[in-house]
Amino acid sequence: MSPGSPDVVVIGGGPAGSTVSTLIAEQGYRVELFERETFPRFHIGESLIPETYWVLKRLDMLPKMQRSHFVKKYSVQFVNASGKLSAPFYFWDNARKPGRSCAASSIRCCSRTRGSTG
Repeated sequence: MSPGSPDVVVIGGGPAGSTVSTLIAEQGYRVELFERETFPRFHIGESLIPETYWVLKRLDMLPKMQRSHFVKKYSVQFVNASGKLSAPFYFWDNARKPGRSCAASSIRCCSRTRGSTG
């Protein structure tokens, strides 16, 4: 690679792309992250399940997420094709840690502070 060019290029700045960019940049590689959307953005379904607690902990993002303006989500309910509602699924009853909402823009911000560009 030529000087100044990235070692790694990541396409997509959602939760997965932002996370991998952060982890690779922390290892000293030059990372360029590309995303076509402008963040923050409205996106239905942009919630992260309770198991992402461990990823956020590894990224040292828990304090930032706890202070965030994002709506805290404690349960989910599904609707089938005929419109019938499921029973609520409460995160704290089904996970090792309580659920927290998260947006990809926060993880992307973390990625940039750890050395990823884009």
